[in-house]
Amino acid sequence: WVTFPEGDYSANFTNIQVTYEGFPVNWNSSLIASSTVTIQVLHNRTVLGTVAANIPNNGSYFFTEDNYHAYFGWENDVFMTQIRVINDASGVFDDSPMFHINWE
Repeated sequence: WVTFPEGDYSANFTNIQVTYEGFPVNWNSSLIASSTVTIQVLHNRTVLGTVAANIPNNGSYFFTEDNYHAYFGWENDVFMTQIRVINDASGVFDDSPMFHINWE
């Protein structure tokens, strides 16, 4: 379902980079049979927390700079990051590939 961020962390670190200032999270809403979803952030395959709960399943959310600071602190590049979109009706989820949040 998750369509952005996308990338391939295993391919010599050629994964997608996004900025700490914020980035879109996109998913294919037609593949989720629920009117709401929950967004979580993961680091090194471990859930750090819920960024947004029970939001409309409209296929888009913006991960803000405040979200970044809440989970990753200040002035850090963060590798091995993932976004999880959860179907609130069933609990089924999809994870993005790992990506890099660039501090610069």
